[in-house]
Formats: sequence, structure tokens, C-alpha cells
Amino acid sequence: MAFFVFMWFEDGRTLALEYLSAYLMEWSLSIDNIFVFILIFASFGVKEKHFGRILLIGILMAIVFRIVFITVGVALVDRFHWILYIFGVFLVYTGYKMFTAKEDEEFDPQESKVYRLLKRVLPLTHHDGNGKLVVREGGKRKYTSLFVVVIMLAAIDLVFALDSIPAVMGISRDKLVIYTSNIFAVLGLRSFIFPAARCCE
Repeated sequence: MAFFVFMWFEDGRTLALEYLSAYLMEWSLSIDNIFVFILIFASFGVKEKHFGRILLIGILMAIVFRIVFITVGVALVDRFHWILYIFGVFLVYTGYKMFTAKEDEEFDPQESKVYRLLKRVLPLTHHDGNGKLVVREGGKRKYTSLFVVVIMLAAIDLVFALDSIPAVMGISRDKLVIYTSNIFAVLGLRSFIFPAARCCE
């Protein structure tokens, strides 16, 4: 909200309202991320004392991935304007999938493609390494369950970004608005994860 006020005085009312609209939309779309994050924490048995650090690392990685994704998306739209229509079709498709999904379909982190890929390409352990992401066992480097959680947090957020970023482009084509609304919305996830986790216990 402070950034909204800053934009109002620095760039005028129009861009400031575009930012506020984009931020509120991204923030509401990010609510889904929270419950998926809680599922991932529960599935891999992350201890509450590690929540803050692991979530922070995962969110920072998600921001990096989003910046790359936004940069590529904006460059493609600037070069090929018709790609916006493809984004629109994709948004309609994801909306259709959301409304037709069965109630008993539940996301299982340990059955996800990301986790199966990690198991195939990396030597994993089934413990948290007492808070470490990488440990040495038998002279070999192995990746702990916390490392898996960090990667999954970033990867799942990128999946959510596939529809949220095209949606924000429908509100504003200004790059500053697109970047900042996404980044602030993702950063806001950290403050909601703890009360949401307690509500789900």
C-alpha cells in the first residue's frame, strides 16, 4: 500500500490504480498457494521451527523464477501481440478445469512430477538434515527433504504464475506494474502461511 501511495505521487493516478488492481488480483490468486504450501510442508514432515527459513528461501526462488517468466512473457507480447489471445484461451481453459475438477481430487506432493523428477536426477535422503539442505552421507552429497520442499515451493508457485501473469497483463502492460504487483503478492505469502497452517491443524 505504501508503494501504491508512492506510485500515485510519482507516476500519477492511472498507473497507481493499475498497480493496486494488479496487486489485489495477484494477492487473491496467491491464496491458493498457501494451502498447497501447507500440504507440501505436511507431506514432507517439515518441523515448525524450519517453516520460516524454508519458506523464505522458497519464496525468494519463486520471485527469481517469476522475474524470468515475466521478462520472457513481456518480451514475447511486445514482439508478437497475438500471443495475448493465446494467454486468454489459456485463462479460459484453467477456469474451466477449476470448475469441473472433482471434489475428491487432492494434490499429493509426493506423487507430483516435480518430486518424481528430483528423485530420478538427485540423490535424496528422507530426513531434514537437522535443518540443512545438503548433507554428506558415506562421503557422498545428498539432498534433504528440506531441499526438496524448497524446490517444490518455487516450482508450484511457477505453475500458479502461468495463469496469474497473463491475467495481470490484462490489467496493465506497464512493466513496473507487472513486476511489482507479482513480487509484493508473493512476498505477502510468508505472513499468511503461519496462521493458515494453524487453522488447518
